[in-house]
Amino acid sequence: MLFTKKSNPNKNFHIMINNDIVKLSDSHKHLGLWLSHNLTWKKHIKEMASKARKRLGCLQKNKYRMSRKSLELCYLTFVRPVLEYGCVLYDSANKEDLDILTEIEKEALRVITGARKRCNLDTLYDDFKWPCLEKRRENQKIVTLGKIIIKQFPSYLMKDLPTYYSQSRTHRNNTFAIPASRHDYYTKSFIPSSITLWNDLSPELRALNSYKSLKSKIKSNSESDTPPYFHHGKRAANILHSKLRLGCSDLKVLCQ
Repeated sequence: MLFTKKSNPNKNFHIMINNDIVKLSDSHKHLGLWLSHNLTWKKHIKEMASKARKRLGCLQKNKYRMSRKSLELCYLTFVRPVLEYGCVLYDSANKEDLDILTEIEKEALRVITGARKRCNLDTLYDDFKWPCLEKRRENQKIVTLGKIIIKQFPSYLMKDLPTYYSQSRTHRNNTFAIPASRHDYYTKSFIPSSITLWNDLSPELRALNSYKSLKSKIKSNSESDTPPYFHHGKRAANILHSKLRLGCSDLKVLCQ
């Protein structure tokens, strides 16, 4: 595979192994990630979306048979992990591609609540008390960078990062120097974007020496538990209550 951002790359070369010509490929799957020759994540997101839709179909078939709590558990266990696999890397993808994943989660939230298609996405997230996929990707990048800093990952990764101010009398304590960039594509990649998010954290979070503590603090700051009364009652009544909260019930339609 030839990795390049050029629109017309030079392919007039051959690689031979045991006198056999190795064919050029446009994409390759490595450790579950689809790598594309043009350094985009379109192929990977397309494959993830297809896999997630198949699993979401099982929830759609049983949305009137299963309780909200069971549907939530199925989504968090079988669907969302697919949408987020490799998210610290593919977060640099085009907004149009990332919106595909957002639409899948939006459909999952509608299945769980029984809401109509016209229901506002922000209202759905507020009902669940969950952060959106974009926010979760940002949190995951912060946690991943934190694991590199506290040496949960191989030490050579730290050598690839810019200058780290571990001891400073200024506000730069426990921060990184922002790497220079001429292209937006590089700015949105893992290292520059993660460093920006890390530097924006409070000094208390940056000073944590435990990966679990950092992850717990970030999670508590971005999400909370769904109120337990959202899960009470039979499924039919539960859906009616959800529609009333979300402002998309049949009563509102009749009033209009």
